[in-house]
Amino acid sequence: MDTEYLRKQVGGCLVDCLAEVVQKRPFDPIEYIAQYLYKYLENEDNAKKAVAEAEELENQQREHTEEEERIRGLLEEQRALKEVEEAKKKVFSSCGLSLLVHSTARVA
Repeated sequence: MDTEYLRKQVGGCLVDCLAEVVQKRPFDPIEYIAQYLYKYLENEDNAKKAVAEAEELENQQREHTEEEERIRGLLEEQRALKEVEEAKKKVFSSCGLSLLVHSTARVA
């Protein structure tokens, strides 16, 4: 059981580390292995953080795109409402109703 755990958790890393120890033959191989494993863990953590940051960036970009689309929709809606108001003004002014609308608004 313990060997299976070690094989799963540090097997690949330890094999690489021991191969490097054999190749480099450091003065203190135990210290070298310890430093190698610490550095390996640090690199693994950094890789996980990089993945999380990339995912967060992707989420922020998606949210930004959605917000831009929402703003474009609101601006289009605002432009359409403005066109409708202009069309109403033209219709009222062509019928002579603009004076009536304005005069009743002042009375009220």
